[in-house]
Amino acid sequence: MEGWEVLRRAIPHGAAKQVALRMGVTANQVRRWMREPLSDEAPLATGQRSPLDRVCDLEDAVMLVNPTGVAFIVDYVAGHHHNLIQASLDPEHWDKRAHAADLLREAVEAVNCLNLDLPDEEAIRELLELDEKLERALAQLKSRRRSFGGTERRQAGGESDRSGSRSDSRGQKP
Repeated sequence: MEGWEVLRRAIPHGAAKQVALRMGVTANQVRRWMREPLSDEAPLATGQRSPLDRVCDLEDAVMLVNPTGVAFIVDYVAGHHHNLIQASLDPEHWDKRAHAADLLREAVEAVNCLNLDLPDEEAIRELLELDEKLERALAQLKSRRRSFGGTERRQAGGESDRSGSRSDSRGQKP
């Protein structure tokens, strides 16, 4: 199986954009990797060689100078795959999802209470508790993003603060 065929099977239809964002390329580039590249056998092909093909090229080059060295590359890739699988099975990972689901459930209940009834003291208290939980969750998320070197994304038209007023990218309100 060729590299482009592997990627066509590995990347679900419609997921090229997500892969592209992670790889730092355009979705169109990812789609080109999933098509057969130009060759003597396929002179009208519109695809391009992918990073997967480059890994194979690296293995070929190492094989020429150190045949046993190729095993280190293969082990590295296999180890990375193993780590991804372990991370997806990590109970902490699932606890985070359960916590997010609880927050969402509480938010829906609070909104329904506001929409269906006049807010009583109990509903207001629950809304304030929910607001505190959401603030803590957002603070944890921002802290995690900073520790991983992530940057917060800003919307092209400015971002909203919690009060709903808009500001431009410099924090200036219109």
